[in-house]
Amino acid sequence: MDNQQLTINGDEFDLANYAMTRIDTGAEFILINPASGAILRHPDKTPVTITFVSQHSEAFRDIMREIQLNRARWRSNQPVVPVQADPLPIPYEMEQEENAMILVACCLGWNITTLGGQPFPFNAQNARKLFTDEKYVWIRLQALNFIQRDGNFLSSASRSSSASLDTVSVS
Repeated sequence: MDNQQLTINGDEFDLANYAMTRIDTGAEFILINPASGAILRHPDKTPVTITFVSQHSEAFRDIMREIQLNRARWRSNQPVVPVQADPLPIPYEMEQEENAMILVACCLGWNITTLGGQPFPFNAQNARKLFTDEKYVWIRLQALNFIQRDGNFLSSASRSSSASLDTVSVS
């Protein structure tokens, strides 16, 4: 394979096409009905979306530093544990609060218009309300999964690539 080049659909392969170009600019997450698996849509048929930055973004790193400091403070206030013992588990409520903090920090906006019949524009207060409400834990879980999937933040060209095992050839 010394002089051979990997080609995809007849073009030369360029790794730059798979760069994560939307780490800090964000990508749209489409809400999925947890019962049916169907895309949630507005009356005009457009998908309901929330825009997030990735787990590699500056916003994510900043909130993770804050969470680590909060955990260190919490642990310092707990009873001393023998060195051999497992570290203290983080309480469920604290973990859910941290997840909400991550989502609020990584959320850039949404096209949600109402909640409970009331206007629900995007702002930090409404984001916190949405991501901490246990009635919408399914959104929190879907959103956390979304920001952790690197493929969601690749350039749009790589996301629409039709390359597969069937279309890859070595020439």
